[in-house]
Amino acid sequence: MQHEITHAIPLLDERGNLTEPGWARRLLPVYDRARVKGGPTGCREWDDYLVMGPGFALALTIADHFYLGLDSISLLDFREGWQMTRCPRRPFPMGRTGLPETSERGNAAVSGRGYDILFHNDGLNRTLTAHMDAFREGAALDAHIVLRDEPEESMVLSVPFDRPGQFYFSQKIHGMRADGTVQLGTRRYDFHLGDSFGILDWGRDGPAVTPGTGFQRPGCWEAPPSAFTWGAAWGTPAQRRKTYCSIRGEDTSSPG
Repeated sequence: MQHEITHAIPLLDERGNLTEPGWARRLLPVYDRARVKGGPTGCREWDDYLVMGPGFALALTIADHFYLGLDSISLLDFREGWQMTRCPRRPFPMGRTGLPETSERGNAAVSGRGYDILFHNDGLNRTLTAHMDAFREGAALDAHIVLRDEPEESMVLSVPFDRPGQFYFSQKIHGMRADGTVQLGTRRYDFHLGDSFGILDWGRDGPAVTPGTGFQRPGCWEAPPSAFTWGAAWGTPAQRRKTYCSIRGEDTSSPG
């Protein structure tokens, strides 16, 4: 049987275990990084956006997986049959990325050699900004998108694992209206409120490393989460296979 969480509760108890496993229609469980077993450096946290327009899509990710930071930008052109994913990695961020403890407000920002990504959330609108040098065929990518009209209901999951203190906590928000542009060299992609929308995959779980062992919890993955989000929402099976290959470094821009 599935249990619905219907009131605001702390996500974790003092021992780092879920207080109430189940699902909710809103972000009712309150995440407190300090309660994660093993301390704040044991968390895995990610903000993952997918913005879809008429025949194209943009995916942006900022993730802190304790031992590895993943900052991903993906652009998909379904009309021409290609996609490109760039995923710079940051060694051992150990929670210092500074992702907010709630999806309802707060900012996230990262920058590195030739790129930067910013998510600004004032509690009403979400503004996504990204830049990357030489993103595809030498052309730089610049994106500026505003997501608005967040629906009242979303999908929130609080799932325990076998070991004490280990859990998966996420929120999926679908159907936000999108407005903005992506500029790739001389090519421009326009998102309009009438035909474009955004999705957020917001996740916080832990511990990323089993306390006392130094070993990563089984089931952790290293591919950019953006690829899995838009792969589930768009594209044929062949396009999804190509996405997986690009993540693994086998293919990055071949036409579909």
